[in-house]
Amino acid sequence: GHIIPPPVIEHFINGVAASGPDGYKGYPADGIKTQHLTNSTLRSYYNLDASVRGVLVTDVYYNNTCHGILQKTDILTRVSDRPVANNGTVAYGNGRVDLSIVFTLFQCDETIDLDIIRSGKAMKVQAIAKPFVRLVPLAEHDLKPRYFIYCGLVFQPLSYDYLDAIDGSSPILTALFYGGHQNPDKLEWYCFPIP
Repeated sequence: GHIIPPPVIEHFINGVAASGPDGYKGYPADGIKTQHLTNSTLRSYYNLDASVRGVLVTDVYYNNTCHGILQKTDILTRVSDRPVANNGTVAYGNGRVDLSIVFTLFQCDETIDLDIIRSGKAMKVQAIAKPFVRLVPLAEHDLKPRYFIYCGLVFQPLSYDYLDAIDGSSPILTALFYGGHQNPDKLEWYCFPIP
């Protein structure tokens, strides 16, 4: 059997209570890629004095929580009421955890306050918590498979279920699953199933 941690159960119950059983969207995610600011040369490049703590935003994933709010080269210094350390951690309980954990403490559609430094100016922004959107979706249950036929060829969206069916034998498709991200021109990836 498996043990489900109480915070996971609490998040689920609170989410269902707030949005109903059909409206629960799961855990939100930050949707950003960051770099630690422990390197003195990097800190010097961004004109950060020793008192500034935080992480450098190196990528913002399309259609996720921070999309349209944060930009590449922003310095994220605080998430909600938690200061971000140079190594990308925040205080949590009796220790420190990765800053992405703070985003999971919210329900989807809640507002998250962020403190950032953009082009040398400190500012406060707000993001609406959203679940992580993947280029290749995880397992999809109770859904009919989608496909289309063109000139006798069958095309279907790439999914975890398809990769599982071919035992992950395609390194390119597997790389899309683990590292592919949506962008305005690429919302999903179609593949030609080979028997």
